[in-house]
Amino acid sequence: MLKSSWGRGKAPLELGYFSAPEKSIKKKDNAPGKISSAYLLHYVYMKKTLFVLLCALGFCACGSYARTDVRLPDGFVIHARVADTPQKTEKGLMFVKHLPDNKGMLFVFEQEQDLHFWMKNTLIDLDIIFLDRQGKITSISEHMPHTYTYTPDHEVPFAHGYGQYVLEAAAGTAQKHKLKPGDILTWELAQ
Repeated sequence: MLKSSWGRGKAPLELGYFSAPEKSIKKKDNAPGKISSAYLLHYVYMKKTLFVLLCALGFCACGSYARTDVRLPDGFVIHARVADTPQKTEKGLMFVKHLPDNKGMLFVFEQEQDLHFWMKNTLIDLDIIFLDRQGKITSISEHMPHTYTYTPDHEVPFAHGYGQYVLEAAAGTAQKHKLKPGDILTWELAQ
């Protein structure tokens, strides 16, 4: 409902959550407190367009993910998204609600190093597999428990390992495919 509560052209117009001085609103037939339907449609259209653009900008901030197939020693293939930038690495699998057994994420670092992964805002249990530059497993953190947005930081579990690559896969993958340190996983990365 549209109304002018104070009159004299200085009162706010109220339309749900929208409030603006009357003089900034185009009026139909110069009637106080009236907004043309064309103006309202334009306003709603612009607001929706802005929302879509902001969402797209947020989505593009991390860029698109390259994909690769990671082959386990038993021949099983995990179709993995590649996290190869600091932004992608930081986001990881946060807020993912379901991860099929044949999906995962491969994290790529410039060199072998000590790595620490924490499960903040990770809504699914994961196996975290640390790999050296040749793809050899250096360590595995199995069944890392999920967390929520409200989980206090001091209660968020984290995994330590050494390597240049890390594969995050659905919890139980390491046990199901009998993975152990020393096994070699293979994949190809686009240059």
